[in-house]
Amino acid sequence: MLQKNLMPTATRERLWTWREAVVHEATVQVVLWSFKPQLTHHYERLVGGGPIDASDSPGAAPVVTAAAAVAVSPATTMLARPGGGNGVSQLPFEVFLRDLTARKIIRELTVRPLSGVAGSKLPPIRLGLSLLDAKAAFFTALDFERHGQDGGQGGLGFDPNPDLDPHPHPHPHPHPHPHPHPNPNPDPGPDPHPNPHPIQGGLDFDEFVVALALCGAAKFDIDDMSLPQRVGGIFEQYLGDKDELAILTAAVVPPVQRFDAARDAAPLAGQSVGQYSHLLECWRLMDLSRVPGFPIWLSEVFHELQARAGRMHRATARSNHRARTEQSQSPYRAHAQSPYRART
Repeated sequence: MLQKNLMPTATRERLWTWREAVVHEATVQVVLWSFKPQLTHHYERLVGGGPIDASDSPGAAPVVTAAAAVAVSPATTMLARPGGGNGVSQLPFEVFLRDLTARKIIRELTVRPLSGVAGSKLPPIRLGLSLLDAKAAFFTALDFERHGQDGGQGGLGFDPNPDLDPHPHPHPHPHPHPHPHPNPNPDPGPDPHPNPHPIQGGLDFDEFVVALALCGAAKFDIDDMSLPQRVGGIFEQYLGDKDELAILTAAVVPPVQRFDAARDAAPLAGQSVGQYSHLLECWRLMDLSRVPGFPIWLSEVFHELQARAGRMHRATARSNHRARTEQSQSPYRAHAQSPYRART
């Protein structure tokens, strides 16, 4: 009972709250407008009957034509035309769901963000966008003034939230039903109160962008991600730029400022340019990325090496001098230089 009634109702109420923020908040509008030029190409391909191609998304799925997706459900055949009665392009309900499924946006998974520090692990986070969430996002994104509806469900021939209403008719009924839930009448007969103003189209482009934004708000609904981050994340996943792991890592893992010796360090007093250049070259060739705690301690390690660089340089010089001396005094070299060596 809780999952069938209260949880879907809570999701629907949150979607309406998010819709108001998506439409009116300036920070979210900036994100929407930054992605609209890229989303336009995909929207026009879908409403034009082109292929539902997820090859540019992480985890590519088979290509399905938009016309074939519409033909799957007879209830959505009235949405099959690219343009509605007013000449505005319309994205069908079934095509919208097929597109999100092909791009692996509609799915649930557990993601462990990648830590910026070697050897540390962050707790896993559960993400998910269900088919019910995507349906609710579609209808919540509709501009009811444009469609001439106050609820957006009646003329589509099906209820986007079927678990909430056991009524047999596919539209809101003006009179309460005499039977309690569940409805004992399996054959209600013809609808005595047909809807005189059915919705004759799907999502226009602006509604499509809002629907995607609502899907992002629902899928990445965690405390560490703001609404603009969720909206930008779903756009990046839809366009194939990032997957859930990359989106979540960028949002919840604080960036670690990595030490750059060439930028952040300088020669010590009395340290020659040659010694400092040699230290920088040795530092560049060192791979410390697998040492636990990398890169937090990089600055401390470099400055410790720099403080000892003079002594290490002198020790290396003495060692090289000793090696040359021993080589010059080897028995073979002494015999080769002796005036009394046997002549061959």
